[in-house]
Amino acid sequence: MFHRQKTYQTDTILISGYRASQMINTRNANNDLIVHFGSTDSTDSLIIDHFFDYNSNRDFTFLLDDGTTLGQYDISAKYAPIEGTDSDDWLAI
Repeated sequence: MFHRQKTYQTDTILISGYRASQMINTRNANNDLIVHFGSTDSTDSLIIDHFFDYNSNRDFTFLLDDGTTLGQYDISAKYAPIEGTDSDDWLAI
């Protein structure tokens, strides 16, 4: 379960039912942060558009119900895989 609270400088996202170790973070080609909870196949997920574009886009605090607090400098993400085809593709991140 997710809930968002807006404060003066940051948004707080309250996460219930998951631990920080269950957050699987991915960065896609649009610099979005995609968080899957539990597994990458889980339908419990959160997308923050353009999270990695500017510092102001990362003014989020993740507050988990076990008391763990994660800020922008605690969030890292692996790039989503880029898959080509048998054709002459141009691939970039």
